[in-house]
Amino acid sequence: MTSGKTSRPPLGALPRPDVVPYIAQWSGEREERTVVVGRAGGIAYADEVLQDRDGHGVLWSRIASRPGLGRPEFGKVHGLRQRRAMRRPLCQVCGGAADENADGVLWLLGEDPDNPDNPDNWPPGLETTHPPLCLPCAASAVRLCPYLARGYVALRVRDFRPAGVWGALYRPGFPLPVGAGPAGVPYGDARLRWVRASQLVVRLDAFSVVDLVAEARRGAARRARGSGAGACRAQLVPEGGAPGGPGPPVHPPAQPRRDRLRRARRFPAPGGGYSGAARAGGAPPRHPQAADRRR
Repeated sequence: MTSGKTSRPPLGALPRPDVVPYIAQWSGEREERTVVVGRAGGIAYADEVLQDRDGHGVLWSRIASRPGLGRPEFGKVHGLRQRRAMRRPLCQVCGGAADENADGVLWLLGEDPDNPDNPDNWPPGLETTHPPLCLPCAASAVRLCPYLARGYVALRVRDFRPAGVWGALYRPGFPLPVGAGPAGVPYGDARLRWVRASQLVVRLDAFSVVDLVAEARRGAARRARGSGAGACRAQLVPEGGAPGGPGPPVHPPAQPRRDRLRRARRFPAPGGGYSGAARAGGAPPRHPQAADRRR
């Protein structure tokens, strides 16, 4: 199971994506000011166009895509790039292809607070808003990210699929719908018609725990042989330094609160949250995005 590789950088990636994570939002990328109205038993934009909704009919936040404009806002996630990184799958840091082998796509997760000492017992059906990584970015992240320094688990995910969205939930009001706070809403839920999505939620259905150090060594050996496998597009060039250095600190953008891993059947109620900045999810031999990766 391998992903189709392309020499073209992903849309929205910078020529030097080593300073700021690919999915981080920049100060020059502001949400458009739109009027949310009630329509057909849900919400809509007053000036809605076809591109405002996805294949599930979910309304998405409008945000400019101008990476590099202004200053990086590490506490915010750019919704369009987050969706793209989940669906391709792409590395959340450099924007290149996520690392994938016969065992699945690479993700890093913080320890499960319900089961911190035995990740092998973590149940399938975990949900996350956090995209995967390539091996070089993952190896740098666990050294430099304060969150991951407290504990992490590396996963190879064999099967994943979109499970829902995270965004701003609304309720009926007059003359316009009223905001009801942030919420995670699964596909098939009637509340999908009332949410303005900002991040895609993915469910990990099959995964195994791996040793990141061993994985990184094997990846480095492949790159040294010149196979190109596992190469990082960014190489984490430190500011003012040479390629191959440790690079700047990697601060994963903040995610919704209640930093927990959950079963797919237990989507958070309005005001709940998904996995946090380092908890993440998976990869398939069979997932709905397989066609995208072959194109």
